Amino acid sequence: MQAAEAGRYRTMDPAEFENALAFLCVRDGCRAVYVTGRSGDLGADVIGYSPDGAKVVLQAKRYATTNKVTSPDLQRFGGTCFTVHRADIAAVVTTSTFTKAARDYALLAGIRLVDATAFTAWATRTGPPPWHRATRARCRTSERPRFTPRNVGRRARHLPPAHRGRRPPRRLSQLTPRGPGER
Repeated sequence: MQAAEAGRYRTMDPAEFENALAFLCVRDGCRAVYVTGRSGDLGADVIGYSPDGAKVVLQAKRYATTNKVTSPDLQRFGGTCFTVHRADIAAVVTTSTFTKAARDYALLAGIRLVDATAFTAWATRTGPPPWHRATRARCRTSERPRFTPRNVGRRARHLPPAHRGRRPPRRLSQLTPRGPGER
């Protein structure tokens, strides 16, 4: 059943695949879901809000089984998903698999990877959606804390003890080393 489901998604054109992802998001409780997949979308194909209010940004990669998603694909998405789109959860959903370099980059960047197996499980309701906490282990995401404007006040506990309680420098003069007797 899952193989037939995966084949059905692989035969869609890119716009149909993005709309199918948006439909799955709405089906599983996301709000304000829209498809942005067009030229100049900066990597975000589907944007919505999960049932618990987290902003979810998905990039759709409808590839053949022999064509893997590579690290440069993820790097382009990783450069915009958190900074430009302000995602709480960023995921790349593919009908294929990921290269090792892509998985390594996703682990460092905090991007969730949803390969063909995890995607068809989500589509057939036998697996969790990309924003679900159980997806982390299955999709090999990072457990590293993200320093976003929403949680920047909590970052001190993640820093080494020597850096706790220090504020980042605000002026360039605070960054340059001073010699003896200089103020």
